Amino acid sequence: MNWFASVNPKKRLSFWIVAIILFALSGFRITQIALPNNLFMVKQLPLLVDTSYSKELKPLETVLIIDLMPCDTKIYSSACLHTLMASINSGLPLDQLSIYLEKLNDYPDQQVILASYAGEIWYRTDRKSDALAVWQNWLTPYHKIDEANRLYQAGQVEDALEIVNSLDLETRIESDLRRRDLNRIIIDMAVKLTDAGLNDMAENYWYWATIQYPDRPSYAFSLGLTLYNQGRLEEAAHQFENAISLNPKSISYQIRLAQTLIRLDRKDEARVLLDGILEIEPENEIANELYSQLN
Repeated sequence: MNWFASVNPKKRLSFWIVAIILFALSGFRITQIALPNNLFMVKQLPLLVDTSYSKELKPLETVLIIDLMPCDTKIYSSACLHTLMASINSGLPLDQLSIYLEKLNDYPDQQVILASYAGEIWYRTDRKSDALAVWQNWLTPYHKIDEANRLYQAGQVEDALEIVNSLDLETRIESDLRRRDLNRIIIDMAVKLTDAGLNDMAENYWYWATIQYPDRPSYAFSLGLTLYNQGRLEEAAHQFENAISLNPKSISYQIRLAQTLIRLDRKDEARVLLDGILEIEPENEIANELYSQLN
């Protein structure tokens, strides 16, 4: 660098003019600018790539060769990210995007940005299967919920549920905001499926709701109803008992449990429940009808 500083200013200017011309003739090929160790060039990389991205100058084959992308530093990774975004607009294949996403394992934030961006572009251009695949495989659980919620609010119910179904809902979502967004989808679907008599499908959604909100008796009770309607009486009784433990004053929960216990021929337990109900509401028609079945 000391040698370069000693060069005549006019020669230095000529050098930069030639360098700019050669760069322009290169067609902004990322494989030609992503490898140098020169600090000046490295600092300029995001700007150069942003320029090619904003103008959408080149399709994938001339902008990027994925196997040559050096993503070992944040600045290179940023440059690669912006270049991939340009390539997605040019029809980037899913398998090549997946290769690149694997190379970004050390940069999970950029994985999410790229996966979200690619999914948006593909979904809007009728590449829904590609969009859903990249969202399911590469978004974090929280970002999956965001994407599913956005699709659900837009009326794309089946696609939203496909993302929801890819989540590990056996584990409780810790973020209150994300859990609320997820719950909106789950409960809405559970209610619709229950109302349609599709109890086997509704069961999964009510089950997930009880995991996300284990302290809500109505979810346990609704899960119990779907099990009851499928004739799975022991499991139903367990959920009704759970609902009652969360809301001991609910007469309707106790009546449904008593009905289930009678069908299970556990009449002594049912009698204790019904005695308690009739003590509070002696004119309760359903409780009196169930009581008559005990004799």
